[in-house]
Amino acid sequence: MLLDNKKILITKEEGIYRSLQPLAEEGADLIFFPAIKIVPAYNEKEIADLSTEIRNYDYLIFTSQNAVSVFHDIAEKFGLDLSKTKIAVTGKATAEICGEKGFYIHIIPERFSAAGLLERFKNIGAEYKKILIPCSSIARDELHKGLAELGARVTMIKIYDTVQNDPAALADKIDLINEVKPDLFVFTSPSNYRNFIAIMKIDNPVEYFGESNICAIGTTTEKEIRKSGVSVNIVPAEFSLDGISDAIITFYKSTGNMA
Repeated sequence: MLLDNKKILITKEEGIYRSLQPLAEEGADLIFFPAIKIVPAYNEKEIADLSTEIRNYDYLIFTSQNAVSVFHDIAEKFGLDLSKTKIAVTGKATAEICGEKGFYIHIIPERFSAAGLLERFKNIGAEYKKILIPCSSIARDELHKGLAELGARVTMIKIYDTVQNDPAALADKIDLINEVKPDLFVFTSPSNYRNFIAIMKIDNPVEYFGESNICAIGTTTEKEIRKSGVSVNIVPAEFSLDGISDAIITFYKSTGNMA
């Protein structure tokens, strides 16, 4: 099979196996290494105020699966009424978890990214629209700025923190990686890359990754990796886990499984 004897590390939890199953079916040995964990963190007064204001928002934008999960719990706890608010997402995986949580999606871009969603709002019009973006404490402001430039009134509300996973909880996987370094590392966010470096106590990323291939889920993650001098071999055309599977298979087909 195409990926026989290839060890592929993914900085996500094993729950996303289905999206990467094509890699396992090609013979790859998948190592799931969640370098970060999500901790709900929000101001209860802000949320209480939001419970009376949410009906005045035209759009609610989710930029990650984590934002959906945490906001869903908040909505249930505080009784937020979303019946008047349209929901937009930046990608397929976020849309899927919205469906699981009972959120109806009104807008999903063709290109799965903040830039892709901005393109959609340019087409449908955002001027004077009131938009809420629940996010993490380290969220980028690209979407906020872009929507504001289109004339929208945008509020970003912090609802969770992204923190480094406990190395003790990953001890067996750390030992495994130290014993046999993966052939391919898949990083699914800038924070996943940074925290993998910290957990593994990597002083020289260029040297550490020198003989391995690197896949970044999108251009933002790619930029973060390249900032440390590390080359990125694979960036999927579709910024999603399904896109990652397709891109990895295409990469190894093009190299004849020699990479």
